[in-house]
Amino acid sequence: MSMSIMQTIREKGAKVTVVVIAIALLGFILTDYFSGKGRGGFTGGAKTIGKVNGKAVNYEAFNKRVELMENNMKQQGYPSSPALTQQAVDQTWNQEIGRILLSQEIDKLGIRISKKELGDILYGPNAPQDLKQQFSD
Repeated sequence: MSMSIMQTIREKGAKVTVVVIAIALLGFILTDYFSGKGRGGFTGGAKTIGKVNGKAVNYEAFNKRVELMENNMKQQGYPSSPALTQQAVDQTWNQEIGRILLSQEIDKLGIRISKKELGDILYGPNAPQDLKQQFSD
């Protein structure tokens, strides 16, 4: 009896394996298609590369920030390399996370600054010391 079961598995095992793999592959493709529904599916026109606390991060804006970060690193003397690019991407992503979370917390707490307050901070006699140093001789 066990020999006939083994023989049946050998004979039909390849067909079953192919069917299981095909179903899994189809499932992955459909999942990808439907998760990209708002972006048009397989069009490749995705404008969002990620979300931070529910807020979408735009690909083009993020890519520009990465380029700026990479250029700043090169100006500081770092040689151009794939590792430098990856470091720029990582640092930019971490900055983006911090920026979005801080912005959301500021909004949640209701912190606002008026134009007059901003003018006093930037141009008044008690401007922050680091700001004074950057814009003075």
